[in-house]
Amino acid sequence: MPDGPLGDLHRRLRDLHRDAGLPGAPHMAAKTDYTHSTMRRLMVDAATPRWPVLLAALVRLCPLAQWPLEPTIREFHRLFEAVTSDASTGTDVAPAPVLVDDPAESARQAGSTSARALVVGVNTDRAGLVDAHVSELGDVLLELNGRRTDRVHVVTDLPAADVEPTLRRLSAVIDPPDEQLVHLIGPGAHGSRSVYFAATEPADGLHLGAFLERLEDVKGPNTLVLLDIAVSASDGTHNPQRWRLLSGHDGRVAVLGVVIPGQPQLLGRFSEAVAVVLRRLHQGTLPIHPREPFVPLSYLRDAIRRELTLTPGKAPLPAHFFVDDVPVGNLEQAKFVLNRRYRPDNGVRLELAQDDEARAFLDELAAEAPALDPGHYFGRAAGRPGADVRSPVLFSGREAELSTLQTWLDEQAPATALRVVTGQPGAGKSALLGMIVCAAHPSLAALRVFGSARRQPPGTFAAAHARGLLVQEVVRSIAVQLGLGREVRAASELLAALAARPADAAVPSIVIDALDEATAPREHLDLLLLPLAALERATAPGRPACRLLVGTRPWPEFEQLIRRATATGGLCDLDEVPWARQRDELSTYLSRRLQTPFFDEHAFGEADAETLARRIADNLTDPRRNRAARGGPFLVAVLHAHRLMRAASRPGADPMSLRVPAHLGEVLELDLAARSPDRLLRPMLVALAQARGAGIPERLLRDTTATMATAFQRRSAPQARRIPRPSEDRIADLLASVSFYLRRSPGPDGTTHYRFFHQALSDYMTEHPGGPSEDWR
Repeated sequence: MPDGPLGDLHRRLRDLHRDAGLPGAPHMAAKTDYTHSTMRRLMVDAATPRWPVLLAALVRLCPLAQWPLEPTIREFHRLFEAVTSDASTGTDVAPAPVLVDDPAESARQAGSTSARALVVGVNTDRAGLVDAHVSELGDVLLELNGRRTDRVHVVTDLPAADVEPTLRRLSAVIDPPDEQLVHLIGPGAHGSRSVYFAATEPADGLHLGAFLERLEDVKGPNTLVLLDIAVSASDGTHNPQRWRLLSGHDGRVAVLGVVIPGQPQLLGRFSEAVAVVLRRLHQGTLPIHPREPFVPLSYLRDAIRRELTLTPGKAPLPAHFFVDDVPVGNLEQAKFVLNRRYRPDNGVRLELAQDDEARAFLDELAAEAPALDPGHYFGRAAGRPGADVRSPVLFSGREAELSTLQTWLDEQAPATALRVVTGQPGAGKSALLGMIVCAAHPSLAALRVFGSARRQPPGTFAAAHARGLLVQEVVRSIAVQLGLGREVRAASELLAALAARPADAAVPSIVIDALDEATAPREHLDLLLLPLAALERATAPGRPACRLLVGTRPWPEFEQLIRRATATGGLCDLDEVPWARQRDELSTYLSRRLQTPFFDEHAFGEADAETLARRIADNLTDPRRNRAARGGPFLVAVLHAHRLMRAASRPGADPMSLRVPAHLGEVLELDLAARSPDRLLRPMLVALAQARGAGIPERLLRDTTATMATAFQRRSAPQARRIPRPSEDRIADLLASVSFYLRRSPGPDGTTHYRFFHQALSDYMTEHPGGPSEDWR
């Protein structure tokens, strides 16, 4: 343990860890944006930690240790500031990021200036029921608003006539009001066309339909209205349309809640669910992606509904109780609830980027054109796990191919418009294209590790990772990157726009990787790629309208594209690289990789690394190997090197004796075989193999894993009982244990989605769901 401020910080962190019961790294990493390896380094290495990692650990450990969260964060921030300002540490670190424990300040950084909440409760004859719910909601909302009492107003037994005047008074308190949340809980009555709040007779209550229309019509803030109302049941029929309270609006008011007919004992269930969800959001335990500054309204709605329908021991509320009027579009980006996982400062995030956090940063670079997927290109080009932008790029070899492609991209008047890079999975197609894209794409200028000499001007270079995408999605991304406008959506429109460019304009370059993994690849080929390859500029006949570089497997359906590239000398077949050159290039890469540890790996010395690298390269490039096996030599080498370096960190292990896998699937199988048996792990991997697009969300993964685990068990025991749905913590620990093989991306609902980082892994698990074949065991 070092002396001085750094030692003080680590000793205090050890105290907290001890009082929390010494939880393991996977448990500490669960529900955070960091891997279990990152958390392990925080606890094991006596080095200056990164503040975001330390903060995530505090949020996880304080509840376990029963330490007060906010005072503890302030204490550790003081310790952290002392470390970063202490010259004796010998560290050159940036000033500590400002601790933001006031959500209103975080909201301001994310683009919001204010928010307010009003909770109105009207008691029933069940004494104290509403008071308790109002008090709980008020406490949660105060936490979300940094204990700012001027932003949260809680009222009980407010007369119906005073609800709107109270809102108007609040408008004068906060200027300007951006968003407001109004929660109403209490008895009501139903008339012929609406619901009346705070009354048992319609004439005495607040006409909710008229109230909501006035909120919509009067110029003011976006409003989320949450309703928890119990009404009497007079006729025994409850038409769901009766609870549709807004007849038509332009999207400034959203309504969520329940109107409960004839069962007053259920009053408060909705308020309980809201409080539970908001508290989890405040604690950062719900999987909202760090890219989202605020919780998407659709996710908030779905999370509350899940709480009402899936809470153990409580009957789900009938569907016709629900009021659900969330306008599409305008309010989806409203700033009602802050996402505690949000990373507000991209500059700070780039400086601190490491592991999965860097992937989130790279995803943000593509926010305007999601199909770009810079995390894909960066990860392949770097030639190593994770995406630490400060660490060395390990790509090596393929010099001839790289030089040829870069020369072609630099030509002002290219002789040929089409180049195709092909080869089996893991042959290095994406790594080669990744080097091209990261060096040339103007939006990746911050990644200095690739150099900037070949950076292309904005509007002249576009790239897309076609995995799981429709041709329209790729077209839109290309159009945005080339500055052709968001209105370009069809392939024909893109072709026309490119052909119409001025005669003296630069020839733009377009890179498409993973054509074979696209949705309906034949449509990509017929509607977009083949026409692009043949397209000439209308203003300069005979001159290509663009350069097109495509990466794909050599499948028969792409024969026309490959044949066209071959005819013009534009085919790069990585499967045809001579064995001797593959062996040398693979050996060079492995020697560098084995000396560069990541995560919980152990580095080899130079001599051992070179010996081991040559042995592996000789094995993987043996002509007698099964060339049809999934996974080319480079991808197998990447995964096997990680396995060797993890084994080297364990006492008594002899990495030199570990068998060199024959193919990609065997790498994964050898890793799984070395783990303790777990009846859920393989079913979860099989479920992940079915992921499409951005991947599969954690919520759906829990259900699918239980279903597949039950199916596996019933193969040997047909009468076996159904395996229960795993908990959120259980599935999070499993995901953390195999994080090396996974890619995390923001899904359309703002939550984190998971999938394998390479299609070949998905292919293998789909083909071998029950375990490895007998031919290599």
